[in-house]
Amino acid sequence: MQLIGLDFSGAVDAGERIWVCCARLKKDTLHIESIMPARDLPGGAPQRDPAHAALRAWISQQNAALIGCDFPFSVAAGALEGMSWEAFAWGFAERFPAPEHFRQFGDEAAAAARADGRRLIRQTDAEARTPFPPHNLRIYRQTYYGIRELLAPLSQAGSVRVLPMQPGKPGVPSMIEVCPASLLKPIRLYAPYKGAEPKYRQQRARILDYAQDNGIRFGNRTMPALLLENAGGDALDSVLCAYAAWRALP
Repeated sequence: MQLIGLDFSGAVDAGERIWVCCARLKKDTLHIESIMPARDLPGGAPQRDPAHAALRAWISQQNAALIGCDFPFSVAAGALEGMSWEAFAWGFAERFPAPEHFRQFGDEAAAAARADGRRLIRQTDAEARTPFPPHNLRIYRQTYYGIRELLAPLSQAGSVRVLPMQPGKPGVPSMIEVCPASLLKPIRLYAPYKGAEPKYRQQRARILDYAQDNGIRFGNRTMPALLLENAGGDALDSVLCAYAAWRALP
């Protein structure tokens, strides 16, 4: 079975920051076959628009793969006001012409909930202890572009199935939301690991050691070195996303 980890970005240089990890499950071992930035995909580039377009085209060709994606797939149910996920996602670009419109929507929904004495939070965020809600200042662009550029067009075209909002379909890639931070918290490895300083590299090494001790095998010797030297931690996150997808299998 093919498992893919996608560390996503909505930054202007998304092609440099998006990393894709391709792996294959063999019995009780996850074999990492490739790790690459989106700029290296067919048609990819460092800039956001061509990187997202290349990623869409590539995902649609992945057949029955399970793809673990590091970005929020939706907002809290209370903000949807009874709308189905498909209606929300497929009308997303028209409703929110820019990332700032989406962030304003989230802030207004949260403020209305507080005024009513409620806390607007997704159940998955509460259960998985994710660091931020979908409209948070640090990740709202990631949420926005993930839904607008990947989930909405791919699911509307029938090129992917978005779980659990849509049922899976044989021969069609399935996308699930994962969170590296939520994966690291229960195993007590949730500490800063993104940066060029030695202390961050050492933390990446600890995470890498855990991964290799728990069923991850790399296709060549250059891959672990890449994960250590990629100071932004995006390459390592893509592997953690693939690992989280594996953990999510029934």
